[in-house]
Amino acid sequence: MPGIRIHHPSLRNCTYTLVHEGRPLTRPMRCPVCQQVHWHKTYHLALDGMGDVVVSEVVLARLREAGLGDLKVIREIKKPDPQVVDTTKLPNLTVVSRENGDRPIREG
Repeated sequence: MPGIRIHHPSLRNCTYTLVHEGRPLTRPMRCPVCQQVHWHKTYHLALDGMGDVVVSEVVLARLREAGLGDLKVIREIKKPDPQVVDTTKLPNLTVVSRENGDRPIREG
């Protein structure tokens, strides 16, 4: 399945969060990634040193529903690296929230 590379113009080496207000959670959840309590579906994008991340077509569609903000769609990636969700071994990371004005909400 192809992926889509998206880019943030100024953020690098951080996790960028976007809240999807149109998708409320059935109950609030404390997030193991950013340590925030989420009331709505929140996307956590691990931006690399270039400000890029590859997402699935489905995730891109949901990000568009939530509003891309500063994110720009770059191109399709025919064979992206496998995408893995693993919150058991989190590195020290900086989390930046779109809703918080691109200011860190957690610095690692």
